[in-house]
Amino acid sequence: SRGDVILIGSLIDFAVAITLMIFLYPISGLNGLALSIVIATYIQAAFYLVKISTIYKTRLSILLPLKQLAIRFVIVLGTFLVVKFALSQFSGVISLSGGALVFAVFVLVFLKKSIDFKKLLPFRS
Repeated sequence: SRGDVILIGSLIDFAVAITLMIFLYPISGLNGLALSIVIATYIQAAFYLVKISTIYKTRLSILLPLKQLAIRFVIVLGTFLVVKFALSQFSGVISLSGGALVFAVFVLVFLKKSIDFKKLLPFRS
């Protein structure tokens, strides 16, 4: 078992969080505490990704396809900005509904490859 990797990751998370809290709390108060936890969690996730890529002898770019994620991020952000500005003259309910609709479409499009929608239907033709 690889319990040692989990233990080391947890210790890294704890040590980084406490160290950052000592420095960031006097500067930013509770926001500094929250930021410390977020940064420590990102460092822990990076450690786990590196360890997994080492254990499975695979490239990090296969585990974390940054180029594809960046392209999707730009597409989603651009679409949301267009929808936001197109619906800005309407009420908050309509703008929120438009945003929710765009979100639902993106979820369906991006998850299309990984979900068999035919199995989700209550009836089959």
